[in-house]
Amino acid sequence: MSLGSFFGGLFSTAGSAVSGVFSSFKIYIIIAAVVALLTAIGGTVWYIDHLQNENDTLIANNARITDALNTETNSFNTLKQETDNLMKDYQDLQTKENEIQKQNDMLEQKFRNFDFGGQAIKNPDQTQKTVNDQTQQMLKNFESLSDPTNLSSPTAPVTIAPKKGK
Repeated sequence: MSLGSFFGGLFSTAGSAVSGVFSSFKIYIIIAAVVALLTAIGGTVWYIDHLQNENDTLIANNARITDALNTETNSFNTLKQETDNLMKDYQDLQTKENEIQKQNDMLEQKFRNFDFGGQAIKNPDQTQKTVNDQTQQMLKNFESLSDPTNLSSPTAPVTIAPKKGK
């Protein structure tokens, strides 16, 4: 059977009963093929639409993740800056503590060599004034050091007047 006669017989309505059954069968096959083709096209369209929706969701999620990453990076940089500032303040406090310790050592040495009793007996008014003035200065220093808003250096160090007559 030739190809032309096959296709001619496919669309022909005349013929024997056997040929009519095969002709109907051929139509059903063609309809089934068209339905299958339309289903495949519809499924492809649906799948492409589904992929586009998934892609849009992924793009939106990526933008959210990028924003969150930027926020975390900014937070990290802020914390790092604060840590650096705290370390600098700590080093400044260490330096001030070392200076105060040197002043304390110097004062301790001066107090060891100073005759408070003899000075108080010789000149009680001057001794009382010196002790009161230095006590006031020391209280101001403590107040300045304990003020959290004032991280500058303390007021002038306490000094002891040298002994007179020696």
